[in-house]
Amino acid sequence: MGLVGGDSTQLRAVGTAFLMKRPFVVAPGIVLGMGTLLAADVPTSQVVTLGPGMASLLVFFCIEAWVCRRRGVSARWLAWSLHITLVGIAWACALSGGVRSPFLPLTLAPVVVAFAAFGRQRRSASIAAVFAGLVASLAALPHGWPWPRIPAPYDVFLTAITSIVALVLAYVGVAQLSDALGRSREALIRLRGDALLSAMDRLRSQETLREKLAHELKNPLASVKGLAQLSADDAVGAPSKRRFEVLLTAVGHMEALVEEYLGFARPLGELRRSMLDLDAVVDEALELVCAPADVANIELTRTGTGGNVLADRRRVLEALLNVLTNAIEASAPGARVRVELERGDDEVRIHVVDEGEGLPAAQEQVGTPYFTTKSEGTGLGIVVATSAVRDHGGTLTLTNNDGRGATATLSIPLREELTP
Repeated sequence: MGLVGGDSTQLRAVGTAFLMKRPFVVAPGIVLGMGTLLAADVPTSQVVTLGPGMASLLVFFCIEAWVCRRRGVSARWLAWSLHITLVGIAWACALSGGVRSPFLPLTLAPVVVAFAAFGRQRRSASIAAVFAGLVASLAALPHGWPWPRIPAPYDVFLTAITSIVALVLAYVGVAQLSDALGRSREALIRLRGDALLSAMDRLRSQETLREKLAHELKNPLASVKGLAQLSADDAVGAPSKRRFEVLLTAVGHMEALVEEYLGFARPLGELRRSMLDLDAVVDEALELVCAPADVANIELTRTGTGGNVLADRRRVLEALLNVLTNAIEASAPGARVRVELERGDDEVRIHVVDEGEGLPAAQEQVGTPYFTTKSEGTGLGIVVATSAVRDHGGTLTLTNNDGRGATATLSIPLREELTP
């Protein structure tokens, strides 16, 4: 891209301004050039040929400026105009000495403007190819054809005039485009500022909603917990009591996490590290998700051992629950979700392997707030799990399996110095 690429509004405005100013720059140069040719006493046939040709080019520039004033210019129009200009200048060079012509510096003006306007686009390559071809053709012209070179010192004076005109044209084009780039940058800065203000307003709205939700959920959870405790006291038989114990554990976990889960953008506080049995934490997480797994007809298995690790038990459990829930929801009935623990020299890895459809095509967006492939979901589960593992100095990676499904790997460092 150039400074302002494509058919953007900025490029149309800049191209229009350049083409409208060009006649005022070129006209004095043509007048001085023709005066120099007359003073040099060149052949009359050369003056008669060059004069109307340059006058025709100036008329073309004036008509173009008038049209641009009324309807503007497109990127395609600007490209064709620069091509025509280059060919017209090369024609003047051919009639006044070829590559030794004092008009040769003018050929650089349309090339420079094209490079600035279109950058690495095809249009720039096209005008560069035309320029190279024309220069090669001028070099191939026989010496003194069709008229001898303009004599000194008039050739030097005319070269100085054309060089100044070329410099002014290049300056007008590049400066216009540079100013347009500056205006675009300022517009982007303003848009970014507006987006930040909008995001802050949204964040404040979310904070208000979060506080309201936390308050509204507090009493129902307390009621569920109380009823579960009463039912547990009245339960008959170990299996029934055990089910209510699992329910109470889940409710307690919800009470501890609901405000943090809804407020994922808010700092979650310092870690409360303690030496914990990672196998026991994994078993507890599997027990908490066994009910939804049974309903979905998903088999849960665990292999390997993680041993003891210095970590925040609540945050590790939080991460496991979110990853396991995602794996269960991604799996079809009859599938299996495997939890594989692997202890290394400097970290312990927990692999949660599912047999679902695998990660979506937009894999890089997984873990982005509110990005989800589920019909109902917020995409916050992986965000919360990633935050929990990252606070321990670890990582959470998601990869597609070779066959079917995906694997989420939670890596927790064993080195105590990796504290947040």
